[in-house]
Amino acid sequence: MMALKKSLSIIMAAALMFTTAVPAMADTAAAEGTDIAVPTAAEMVEAGEYADDQIIVVFDDGVKDSKIESTIEGEDASCVEIAEVSDDTKVAVAELDGSTSVEEAIETLTENKNVLYAQPNYRYEIMADYGTDDPYNNDDGMNQWYLTNVKAREAWAVMKDVELNPVTVAVIDSGAHKKHEDLQGVISDDSIRLLGAEKKPLEGDSSEDGHGTHVSGIIGAASNNGIGITGVASGVNNDYLKILAIDATSQDAPGEYFDTYGIVSAIEYAMEKGAKVINMSLGGPGIDLVMESAVEMAYENGVTVVVAAGNENTDEFVTPSDHNEVISVCNTTREDRRYNSSDWLFGETGSNFGQPKDISAPGTSILSTVPNGYENFTGTSMSAPVVSA
Repeated sequence: MMALKKSLSIIMAAALMFTTAVPAMADTAAAEGTDIAVPTAAEMVEAGEYADDQIIVVFDDGVKDSKIESTIEGEDASCVEIAEVSDDTKVAVAELDGSTSVEEAIETLTENKNVLYAQPNYRYEIMADYGTDDPYNNDDGMNQWYLTNVKAREAWAVMKDVELNPVTVAVIDSGAHKKHEDLQGVISDDSIRLLGAEKKPLEGDSSEDGHGTHVSGIIGAASNNGIGITGVASGVNNDYLKILAIDATSQDAPGEYFDTYGIVSAIEYAMEKGAKVINMSLGGPGIDLVMESAVEMAYENGVTVVVAAGNENTDEFVTPSDHNEVISVCNTTREDRRYNSSDWLFGETGSNFGQPKDISAPGTSILSTVPNGYENFTGTSMSAPVVSA
């Protein structure tokens, strides 16, 4: 298993939570041949958690794969994978041989004339879901109060008289329990478990608490089947929606955290399969240029990307939430107020806020599907799928 460095708390579950402020960018410089402001190697390694035996190297898309491999191998590293994550660049995962640190490898490869820039392969850790003991009863009321707040039923009434084309919503998360009674027939057959470059059929939800299953249920749990809940997007007709569940958690720690390469590969796959909406209830600190390029590519190809704003009660920068090309979603309560709470177990928590955020949606004690039934979770991880739906 790859060793991890630095401290990073991410959003997942009740949305992976943002903990570290982005460092000052006084020493940034534009990558040669681009207008991208690239942080220094020292700034990058201070920005967040990353794998200590890998870096991501970015090339112009005109550079042949053989040249990419030889360039990386010439710097005492091996090329593990190559992929296109934007319309004009390729990225390669370089595995270091142990003779240099991540910071040193970034500095060395950035000096190579074939390289646009390099960065760490950032890690995004899954935090525990904030749930209640009784899935059908909580302090904010019972069952699906959020459908009332967003006027979902009124929308369904209008949609009954409108001819709609089916839409695929990609949920980049920890997978989904596709055999759940309320998700059968909802989860696309193209759903996968990403293992580096390998794509395996999705078997289930790799997170301990069923985070991806919960997010999927909010969007599209089957309607009019006499059981469970109704997804925000499926209230009028189950045939209008398919959920492309992509388990993009790290192969080194399934269900526990994501990394940059896994997320951008998932975005690429979602586009390949025709997703019109991508939901990412995840995030973290750091100037992740490769992630930003992937999000920009999705946006430029007409895909709506919805991201959780984070739960650390701060207005500090969060990626990918605060990129211009995404819809960043804050968490509100049943009373339509920003969620802000002091809890004996989780301490001070609250929805992130600030100018880069775009919209708020219910995310407090949200009842949805989990592998063994239904539970209430709280966080911007729950607000994002309401907007995606």
